[in-house]
Amino acid sequence: MLKNVLELTRFPGEFENFALPSLVAGSIVLMSSVQPMPLAYEYGYLCFRVLVFSLNTCLINHGYNLDFTIERMRGASAGAHLDLFWGGAADLIAGELSSILGFERRLTHILDPDPQQVPILESGKLDMLLNLLYGDQKNFLLALMTADSLQLSGVLKVRESNDYIQKLLYPYSRIFRRYRLVFPEISHETQLISLISINLPGMNTLRDEAIDDEDSRNIIRSYNRCLRTSQMITCKDAGHHMGFVAPMFTPGCEDLVPSIIDSSFWVLWKTWSKTDVDTAVKVVQAYGVYFWQILKPSRSSSEPWKFKLVDAIMRSDILELTFQVAVKFSESPTRNTEQITRDRINKLLDSIIFFWEKMGRLHPQRVL
Repeated sequence: MLKNVLELTRFPGEFENFALPSLVAGSIVLMSSVQPMPLAYEYGYLCFRVLVFSLNTCLINHGYNLDFTIERMRGASAGAHLDLFWGGAADLIAGELSSILGFERRLTHILDPDPQQVPILESGKLDMLLNLLYGDQKNFLLALMTADSLQLSGVLKVRESNDYIQKLLYPYSRIFRRYRLVFPEISHETQLISLISINLPGMNTLRDEAIDDEDSRNIIRSYNRCLRTSQMITCKDAGHHMGFVAPMFTPGCEDLVPSIIDSSFWVLWKTWSKTDVDTAVKVVQAYGVYFWQILKPSRSSSEPWKFKLVDAIMRSDILELTFQVAVKFSESPTRNTEQITRDRINKLLDSIIFFWEKMGRLHPQRVL
């Protein structure tokens, strides 16, 4: 039955049937009936897809833009109508996120609308949905990695208030960060996710929680794929992604560290010169810290991944990149900031030297 419902999304005229808050709420209730991990099962994932389509349709309808969006979809070439659907929702969400973009604000009261309108989602159902996703983060990432693209900015940005920031963004920050590693790289979705991410807390503000090796490995693979395939990623974005990956690294995933170094410094070499030098210094320094945090001394220096690690370090020219960034930064100070600049450069070099020394302890005969 759920597959039949999703088949209706092939036909633009059927989208008005998705503009039902009861369909959003019902999909959440059906998801919650699949325990303990709804997204581990096809039924739970199909429920999730239905609610995503329904929620975005409700957003467009609340913004008094559904008829216009459907008319545009009808005029689209075969297979292109969904781009216009996601774009219709994205324009409305963008108006809520930033006044600079020039979009009218029409979603401000989507959970407490005027008496003439029905709220698209009751707060209790929103909490239920986010608890489901939060409790099944591992399969949430897997589903997004392996299934057809879904654009989830509508789900992730449902309301904006102080209560929203405290109840949703902080405890569910990891959901956002997982999606950011694998979301479909379409211009409007990239822009929206970047705007939402501005308010995300750092990983050090979140409580520690158990994560298994399989989940950690999937996060690392998603990170590598994101950095290698993204056309829009910046030096700063890469640093944010690594800030999520590092705390999620578990012992037993050391064999993936060479690939993390390869992809990380590949994107840093590609983007750092296009970034303001102050940001470049912060990102390169942060990477040095992240890598010496995740690498722990081992009794044996003969493990195959350690040879690959040394090769990746040499191949990535980490010291050369660090020196180039430091030199560029040293050229930027004014008379009043010379001492601050020297201190920043010293900290940058210290973090990379510490990282290098740790590599030497892992496999001294090849590094030193």
